[in-house]
Amino acid sequence: MTQPKQRFHGNRTVSANTTGQDYVVGDLHGQLDLLFETLFTVGFRPDCDRLFCVGDLIDRGPRSLGCLELLADPWFFAVLGNHEDMMLDALVNQDASTYLHWIENCGGEWVRDVDGGYLSRLIKNHCLTLPLTISVPCGRGTVGLIHAAVTSGQWGVFDHDSDIWNRRIARDRHDPDASLPTEAQVDGIDAVVVGHNVTPAPFVRGNTLSLDTGAASGNPPTVWPLEAVLDVVSQHLTTDKAQTFYGSLHREPLGHSLNCF
Repeated sequence: MTQPKQRFHGNRTVSANTTGQDYVVGDLHGQLDLLFETLFTVGFRPDCDRLFCVGDLIDRGPRSLGCLELLADPWFFAVLGNHEDMMLDALVNQDASTYLHWIENCGGEWVRDVDGGYLSRLIKNHCLTLPLTISVPCGRGTVGLIHAAVTSGQWGVFDHDSDIWNRRIARDRHDPDASLPTEAQVDGIDAVVVGHNVTPAPFVRGNTLSLDTGAASGNPPTVWPLEAVLDVVSQHLTTDKAQTFYGSLHREPLGHSLNCF
């Protein structure tokens, strides 16, 4: 029998970064070494810069535990992904069916090779209260982070399960005649960044940027400056396109160097 969730994942707002630059990264899925390579390439400075992740730190890649340990670093912030939610249901809520599904189908087998006591402390200290959303003031606007989508289309109106599992926002994204999903244009926020739905290149629909470029399959996680998110969303909204795709930023230090295609 499924136990009730013994945790609360609320909504967090952080203060503006006045000393460095803020970046956002797509799903990590255990690709810690590739993340560090990308951060080195963009000139990330942990003493003054911050990195925000849209969730799914764990599973499928080689260093899930290391990615969870990032949560202890003062420069790293993350929202709850559906893979963290499965881990918490399996290990904290002791849901046996979720545990089996996570281990056998979703990349959770790494948990068998880590010290249980250490993982329990890490979960207790950093994972039980992972926020569902983070709002980040950045330059001329505010960027919101959530794992999959704001299903309601209104920032501030959230649904835990729908918003970490939503697939509709990526549906028909290559069809120029497709209607815009409700969750793509989010009122009450200047721009939203999501992951969850794997895409060969980042794309914008409405005011939402999708940034999961396949770390689960071994691709480097995509890192963008937050200011670039505001730039490309503003640029997209001046067009009549249903969506705009952008070249990968894996090896580019500035958002302004993005190439549309």
